[in-house]
Amino acid sequence: MSHGSPSVARVLRIGGSRPWLTIAAVVVVYLVVWTGLDLVADRFPAAPGVSLWYAPAAIDVALLLLFGLRWSPMLAVTVVIHSMLIARVGLSWVQVAVLAVVMVASYAGAAALLIHRTDFDTRLTTLRDVARLVLVMFVAAPLPVALVQVGLLRGAGAVKSSEFVTGVVGYWAGSTTGTAMLVPVLFILARRLPRTGGGDQGESMARPAHRPGRVERVAQGITLVVTIWVGFALNGGSLD
Repeated sequence: MSHGSPSVARVLRIGGSRPWLTIAAVVVVYLVVWTGLDLVADRFPAAPGVSLWYAPAAIDVALLLLFGLRWSPMLAVTVVIHSMLIARVGLSWVQVAVLAVVMVASYAGAAALLIHRTDFDTRLTTLRDVARLVLVMFVAAPLPVALVQVGLLRGAGAVKSSEFVTGVVGYWAGSTTGTAMLVPVLFILARRLPRTGGGDQGESMARPAHRPGRVERVAQGITLVVTIWVGFALNGGSLD
């Protein structure tokens, strides 16, 4: 399990006999922010249901890595919101359910790899943390979702067969760019949350707050430049 990044959900001051208030607040804030970003992303389509800049993916990543894997079912809820209420690309309920399963499995699986198989720290204190975040959550996690979503859209007639590769690259690059731009910012903001805890978690969270160093800033800048280049330059160097 990750030693340097205990779940925010466990260290927030939820206190008292009403932890459901905090749970409800997290759900509402997550859904409102995610839906707002999805509406914005829907204005930059590479294909029906595929955005060139998909910031909602950053909210998914932050939710899983900061609050824990138990929140992964929320990703299925947002798949329904996107497919049925915002994009409206003609997918059936069965297709939406398949996409939701793939979404949860891909992102939760990637997050579990970081949390349980490495010493990943959401404070991004080392270049290794940044590299793991980029490779696992930014690059690898969106790819299965991109393949399945564009495949379903092609089956529904919303994407032409000749546009399949472009659609997959567009979805993947949009998610990668969105997460690269926002996740580091969300992690920095999360450091300001009030924390408590005992034992190993308490010791870990008692460390002085980490401020982004030069290496971290350079790594984040390189990540952003590379993902934008991959997303747009490889598709003809245009946003059109």
